[in-house]
Amino acid sequence: TPQAFEFVGEFFTDVSLYILGSDINVDDMVNELFDSLFPVIYTQLMNPGLPDSALDINECLRGARRDLKVFGNFPKLIMTQVSKSLQVTRIFLQALNLGIEVINTTDHLKFSKDCGRMLTRMWYCSYCQGLMMVKPCGGYCNVVMQGCMAGVVEIDKYWREYILSLEELVNGMYRIYDMENVLLGLFSTIHDSIQYVQKNAGKLTTTIGKLCAHSQQRQYRSAYYPEDLFIDKKVLKVAHVEHEETLSSRRRELIQKLKSFISFYSALPGYICSHSPVAENDTLCWNGQELVERYSQKAARNGMKNQFNLHELKMKGPEPVVSQIIDKLKHINQ
Repeated sequence: TPQAFEFVGEFFTDVSLYILGSDINVDDMVNELFDSLFPVIYTQLMNPGLPDSALDINECLRGARRDLKVFGNFPKLIMTQVSKSLQVTRIFLQALNLGIEVINTTDHLKFSKDCGRMLTRMWYCSYCQGLMMVKPCGGYCNVVMQGCMAGVVEIDKYWREYILSLEELVNGMYRIYDMENVLLGLFSTIHDSIQYVQKNAGKLTTTIGKLCAHSQQRQYRSAYYPEDLFIDKKVLKVAHVEHEETLSSRRRELIQKLKSFISFYSALPGYICSHSPVAENDTLCWNGQELVERYSQKAARNGMKNQFNLHELKMKGPEPVVSQIIDKLKHINQ
């Protein structure tokens, strides 16, 4: 009925709010769904002849639903499945949001003044000597960029751990830990729970009649169960149609794409230089002071502790915002 669909819609709204971080209790969500459905089932399936004047018993029916365990163990079964799948999905979404935050934060970082001077020397100081067409040495560019990005590269270790942790989480998201699988199976489980109610309808209506003060006449009417009011399981099977694209396949695809960027931060200085107009080391190039045939200084390893050969760059440690990002990655990797 439209009313039942409304209750199911509200349940899925709560599901959406929960995985987005709302402080909603999953057990309360499931209880509210069955509390709302039972009055509809009672008045339209078990007691279709109930007059409108008796519809004020809804609150009594909601209470009776829990006291009499009208749906058997089905609500508890759904609570367990939904709780586990939604909790994992919520963590997964939080992890994805952190990944977006890491990328956005590092994308908007500004270079220090010392780095600005180094970049100016690399790109423009050759002009002062009349060397207008000479390109910076490739090795020199690597040294400068590793120095400028030393703080950002500190993220690399934790970024790698983040992607591997995310992959491990995704690998565990199957069966009762797969939200899509659980929610699609929910329709069948609810159908089974309604059938359970219908099988026990005679006993239930007698007990509920006493609890909610129905007349013997109304109890008599409840013995009639029209065939057309029973839920057709064939309709519910539509939910189990296999789709080519599932959330599970999209998660795996996402992980594969992320793994291709697992060395993003450690490779960033070299990537920038390889996509900049720099000269190969075996050709004439600018080393920051003069024109040379070959740049001999080797680039240091990534990280702030290794940039000792850049005297003009004062190492002050990572930017506070980078330190915050690293702390967040450490936390979620646990």
